[in-house]
Amino acid sequence: MNEINNIKLKRGDVYIADFRGLDCGLYGFVPAIIVQSDRVNPESSTTIVVPVFTLAEESPFCIPLKGAKLRRRSKALCDRIVCIDKYRLKNKLCRLDEEELRKVTRTLKRTLAINPSPTYTSE
Repeated sequence: MNEINNIKLKRGDVYIADFRGLDCGLYGFVPAIIVQSDRVNPESSTTIVVPVFTLAEESPFCIPLKGAKLRRRSKALCDRIVCIDKYRLKNKLCRLDEEELRKVTRTLKRTLAINPSPTYTSE
């Protein structure tokens, strides 16, 4: 296991992530929620994140983060899932509370059509 893999990431942690140079539509340093499984995180040099923005359009895929210890009212953009190298993670900002993490998980399931509700089927 290399040094990058030794970062103790937990699903629901919020980090500042460096998106500079990535072709994913995100730019600069942006808060991001770790959504990858805690089983996978220790073994991988990458992790899956959901970006967090203060200015986001209303959407069924944007989850307001009211309880998170972020400086501003923010939204998780669950339709903008990104896999990034762990070395792009900088400071840990906070951790989502259990209710917020459940909301993000439910929205990710709808986004990815995993056990979707009838409203979000791909047919």
